[in-house]
Amino acid sequence: MNVTVLIPAYNPNDTLLSLVQALWEAGFHDLVVVDDGSAEASQPVFSRLEQSGRVTLLRHGVNLGKGAALRLGFNHIYVQHRQDPDFQGVITADADGQHLPADIAKIAEALAANPQSLILGVRSFQGEVPFRSRFGNSMTQTVFRFLVGERITDTQTGLRGVPLSLLPLFLRITANRYEYELDMLIQCATNHHPIVQVPIATVYIDDNRSSHFNPIVDSAKIYLVFLRFIGSSLLTALVDNIVFILVYHATQNIILGQALARAVATVVNFTINRNFVFKHQEDKWRAFAKYVALVIVMGAVSYSMIRVIVDHTGMGVIPAKILAETALYLVNFATQRTLIFRKHDAA
Repeated sequence: MNVTVLIPAYNPNDTLLSLVQALWEAGFHDLVVVDDGSAEASQPVFSRLEQSGRVTLLRHGVNLGKGAALRLGFNHIYVQHRQDPDFQGVITADADGQHLPADIAKIAEALAANPQSLILGVRSFQGEVPFRSRFGNSMTQTVFRFLVGERITDTQTGLRGVPLSLLPLFLRITANRYEYELDMLIQCATNHHPIVQVPIATVYIDDNRSSHFNPIVDSAKIYLVFLRFIGSSLLTALVDNIVFILVYHATQNIILGQALARAVATVVNFTINRNFVFKHQEDKWRAFAKYVALVIVMGAVSYSMIRVIVDHTGMGVIPAKILAETALYLVNFATQRTLIFRKHDAA
């Protein structure tokens, strides 16, 4: 199999030795293990791996996180194989024994059949699954589908097949911990690289106690990726409403207030969303033209909604505007993500 199996490891036990042995017997002879700054208690495990001669061992001097460990491994493998036309890619697997050699082989087969796709080994989450794992995946799956527009059954899986062509894209991801794996999915979705999902066994050893995933801290970091757009929207809404209130109080003219507020907010929101939210690097003026068209359409819809709310409920203009803009928020996001800041396939 012309692939490399990459295993990031932090404070592993003898299970890692068993996994390496099983992979070697299954025909995987190009194995890279990253010691992510593990404690002294785990060093005998790494020493035995080195003595076996079956793995390439890379080390972090201190614990930098799973994302940093994956990036270190990706970089090493890319440097070694980027000139090899027969090299298929990398399979990432966890060190705790939750990924079976048979399932790793399934990912290798899927990678060979889909050489330009990111392959995900997805669990079914049926049966006795630890609550934090089931809840965390369900939440991330729902948020990911809404904000990114891609339905991923298992967003947190560590068993993945990465073709050689995608390694440069993933090497540019700056996240260091568990959010790195979510950013991999976002990069594929926004750049329109296919994602293939392969069913694998759902294995949890000792109720997943060996996992270093902190459901509160690490989930917050993962959702921080999503919260960029919300923060941008809140700032824009603040600017928009301040300008509208000032103009409306001065002129009592809804249309003029809406137009001036939207003009100022347009510049603010476009700049933030292009540079920090969607990180869109393609034709700026083309994107801006589409964005202005969206602003005009959404402004007209918003004005109509404000008039209807004010005329039929007696609500004040300013509360009516806030209500209308809130209702249009989701439509606005989906349109920007899909039509304006959509990235074309990478060369």
